[in-house]
Amino acid sequence: MPRAIAAPTGNIPKVRKASALPRGEGPLKLAPLRSIRIIAVEPNRTPQVIDREALMDRVGGDVDFLQEIAGLFLEDCPKLLGEIRAAVQGGDARTLEHAAHTLKGSVANFGAEAAREAAFRLETLGRAGDLKPAPEAVTSLEEEIERFTVALNSLSSELAKS
Repeated sequence: MPRAIAAPTGNIPKVRKASALPRGEGPLKLAPLRSIRIIAVEPNRTPQVIDREALMDRVGGDVDFLQEIAGLFLEDCPKLLGEIRAAVQGGDARTLEHAAHTLKGSVANFGAEAAREAAFRLETLGRAGDLKPAPEAVTSLEEEIERFTVALNSLSSELAKS
């Protein structure tokens, strides 16, 4: 039976010393949570990187077409990641937004939600012109893309055998 893991995504303020607070105020006030993310996890298994069923529906069960678009993605992805890295290093918010948006769409085609979210975060930072948190966001994106490409290569190999 799957377990549900809840992860708060709101801001949790720092604990303040009780002696530094006005009389009658407790040592911690929690900000309201903006959302809670629920991830269904099978015991002893990691969450899916690719939603295989949705992906096969998306390509109409056409394994050859899936292999073709997977090959195109694997060819284009390093170039897009390079553009993202260069945009962050060069402080080019517009290029970051565009490259991250393109990569977001590419991974979304495969149902790779974590990679899509990581690319969306960079797209949003680029749109806002806020590149200070971008290096950390690039690292997260690279980790998710690595997980995704491993899963995609594994799926492609499995489908090629069937």
